[in-house]
Parts: sequence; structure tokens; C-alpha cells
Amino acid sequence: MFRVGDVFVRHGTRSERWTDADRRLLVEQIVARRKDSWRREAFAEWTARLDLGLAAHRVQASRPRP
Repeated sequence: MFRVGDVFVRHGTRSERWTDADRRLLVEQIVARRKDSWRREAFAEWTARLDLGLAAHRVQASRPRP
């Protein structure tokens, strides 16, 4: 019944060999999680750069003008 390389997934209450649809779903879930991670990282970086830019602007604006 079991062979080397077999992968089983749950379909309701049953464990069955995975299908192409199961593989596609797994890949889609992995990609979605990676995208969420990349978005969070990008947002954090953009926020940090914006904060740095705003701080630089405040310093520049607070300097007395000749």
C-alpha cells in the first residue's frame, strides 16, 4: 500500500495520496505566505525610510535661515 515517495493529505476524515490539485493548493499557500512576509518587510522598510526622511526634513526646517 505505501511506496517510497508517497505523500498523503487529509480529505475530510480520510488520508489519501495527494493529487495535482493538492499540490497546486500547497504551492499557492506557500506563495501567499511568502508574499505576506515580503509585504510586511517592505512596509517596515518604507516606514523606516519615511521616518528618516521626515526627521531630516524637521532638522532642516528648524535651522535658522541666514
